[in-house]
Amino acid sequence: MNKQNMLGATALLAIAFSAVSTLAQSMPGLIVDRQITSTNFADNKIGLGPVRKMVIYLPPGYHSSTRRYPVIYFLPNPFEDNYRFDFDHRDARGLFDRAIAEGVIKEFILIAVDMNTPLGSSWYVNSSAW
Repeated sequence: MNKQNMLGATALLAIAFSAVSTLAQSMPGLIVDRQITSTNFADNKIGLGPVRKMVIYLPPGYHSSTRRYPVIYFLPNPFEDNYRFDFDHRDARGLFDRAIAEGVIKEFILIAVDMNTPLGSSWYVNSSAW
Protein backbone atom coordinates (compact mmCIF):
# COMPACT_ATOMS: atom_id res chain seq x y z
CA MET A 1 0.00 0.00 0.00
CA ASN A 2 1.47 3.35 -0.96
CA LYS A 3 1.69 6.33 1.41
CA GLN A 4 -1.35 8.11 -0.08
CA ASN A 5 -3.58 5.02 0.24
CA MET A 6 -2.37 4.49 3.79
CA LEU A 7 -3.24 8.09 4.73
CA GLY A 8 -6.66 7.67 3.12
CA ALA A 9 -7.28 4.42 5.01
CA THR A 10 -6.18 6.05 8.27
CA ALA A 11 -8.53 8.99 7.68
CA LEU A 12 -11.45 6.62 6.95
CA LEU A 13 -10.72 4.68 10.10
CA ALA A 14 -10.62 7.88 12.16
CA ILE A 15 -13.97 8.96 10.67
CA ALA A 16 -15.48 5.53 11.38
CA PHE A 17 -14.31 5.57 15.02
CA SER A 18 -15.64 9.10 15.43
CA ALA A 19 -19.01 8.09 13.97
CA VAL A 20 -19.26 5.06 16.27
CA SER A 21 -18.37 7.20 19.29
CA THR A 22 -20.91 9.88 18.29
CA LEU A 23 -23.59 7.24 17.69
CA ALA A 24 -22.97 5.67 21.11
CA GLN A 25 -23.27 9.08 22.77
CA SER A 26 -26.47 9.94 20.90
CA MET A 27 -28.19 6.75 22.06
CA PRO A 28 -30.23 7.28 25.22
CA GLY A 29 -29.27 5.76 28.53
CA LEU A 30 -31.32 2.83 29.74
CA ILE A 31 -33.74 2.63 32.63
CA VAL A 32 -33.94 -0.89 34.04
CA ASP A 33 -36.43 -2.07 36.66
CA ARG A 34 -35.25 -4.86 38.95
CA GLN A 35 -36.08 -6.32 42.31
CA ILE A 36 -34.12 -8.24 44.89
CA THR A 37 -35.17 -10.36 47.84
CA SER A 38 -33.44 -9.56 51.10
CA THR A 39 -33.26 -12.26 53.73
CA ASN A 40 -32.41 -9.47 56.19
CA PHE A 41 -35.95 -8.11 55.79
CA ALA A 42 -37.67 -11.48 56.18
CA ASP A 43 -39.63 -12.01 59.39
CA ASN A 44 -39.22 -8.43 60.62
CA LYS A 45 -41.49 -7.03 63.34
CA ILE A 46 -43.31 -4.45 61.19
CA GLY A 47 -44.48 -6.63 58.30
CA LEU A 48 -42.09 -5.29 55.69
CA GLY A 49 -41.90 -7.58 52.68
CA PRO A 50 -38.49 -8.99 51.76
CA VAL A 51 -38.77 -7.90 48.11
CA ARG A 52 -37.19 -4.53 47.30
CA LYS A 53 -37.82 -2.86 43.95
CA MET A 54 -35.23 -0.65 42.29
CA VAL A 55 -34.71 1.43 39.19
CA ILE A 56 -31.28 1.56 37.56
CA TYR A 57 -29.95 4.17 35.13
CA LEU A 58 -27.30 2.85 32.71
CA PRO A 59 -25.42 5.45 30.63
CA PRO A 60 -25.50 5.55 26.81
CA GLY A 61 -23.35 2.81 25.29
CA TYR A 62 -23.19 0.82 28.54
CA HIS A 63 -23.97 -2.57 26.97
CA SER A 64 -21.37 -2.17 24.22
CA SER A 65 -18.63 -1.07 26.61
CA THR A 66 -16.12 -2.98 28.71
CA ARG A 67 -15.49 0.04 30.95
CA ARG A 68 -16.19 0.16 34.65
CA TYR A 69 -18.50 2.92 35.85
CA PRO A 70 -18.89 4.62 39.22
CA VAL A 71 -22.17 3.75 40.95
CA ILE A 72 -24.38 6.23 42.78
CA TYR A 73 -26.92 4.88 45.25
CA PHE A 74 -29.71 7.44 45.37
CA LEU A 75 -31.87 7.65 48.50
CA PRO A 76 -35.07 9.48 47.54
CA ASN A 77 -37.08 11.44 50.07
CA PRO A 78 -39.83 8.97 51.10
CA PHE A 79 -42.05 11.75 52.45
CA GLU A 80 -42.36 13.45 49.05
CA ASP A 81 -41.45 10.97 46.34
CA ASN A 82 -41.22 7.31 45.58
CA TYR A 83 -38.03 5.76 44.26
CA ARG A 84 -39.18 6.20 40.61
CA PHE A 85 -40.47 9.76 40.88
CA ASP A 86 -37.48 11.53 39.31
CA PHE A 87 -37.51 9.12 36.36
CA ASP A 88 -41.28 9.15 35.84
CA HIS A 89 -41.98 12.87 36.42
CA ARG A 90 -38.71 14.81 36.11
CA ASP A 91 -37.03 13.13 33.11
CA ALA A 92 -33.94 12.12 35.09
CA ARG A 93 -32.76 9.92 32.22
CA GLY A 94 -32.94 12.81 29.74
CA LEU A 95 -31.15 15.12 32.17
CA PHE A 96 -28.35 12.60 32.77
CA ASP A 97 -28.02 11.83 29.04
CA ARG A 98 -27.76 15.53 28.10
CA ALA A 99 -25.25 16.29 30.85
CA ILE A 100 -23.08 13.34 29.76
CA ALA A 101 -23.33 14.26 26.06
CA GLU A 102 -22.37 17.89 26.80
CA GLY A 103 -19.41 16.82 28.94
CA VAL A 104 -20.83 18.39 32.10
CA ILE A 105 -20.57 15.05 33.94
CA LYS A 106 -18.93 11.71 33.25
CA GLU A 107 -20.83 8.48 32.72
CA PHE A 108 -22.13 6.66 35.80
CA ILE A 109 -24.68 4.14 36.97
CA LEU A 110 -27.43 5.28 39.34
CA ILE A 111 -29.48 2.93 41.52
CA ALA A 112 -32.59 4.10 43.38
CA VAL A 113 -34.16 1.54 45.70
CA ASP A 114 -37.67 1.55 47.12
CA MET A 115 -37.00 1.69 50.84
CA ASN A 116 -40.45 2.72 52.02
CA THR A 117 -41.70 0.89 55.09
CA PRO A 118 -45.06 0.74 56.87
CA LEU A 119 -43.53 3.23 59.35
CA GLY A 120 -42.38 5.75 56.74
CA SER A 121 -38.70 6.55 56.50
CA SER A 122 -37.45 4.36 59.33
CA TRP A 123 -34.98 2.77 56.91
CA TYR A 124 -32.59 5.66 57.57
CA VAL A 125 -32.08 4.50 61.15
CA ASN A 126 -30.80 1.37 62.82
CA SER A 127 -33.92 -0.19 64.27
CA SER A 128 -34.83 -3.04 66.58
CA ALA A 129 -37.66 -3.83 64.13
CA TRP A 130 -35.28 -5.92 62.05
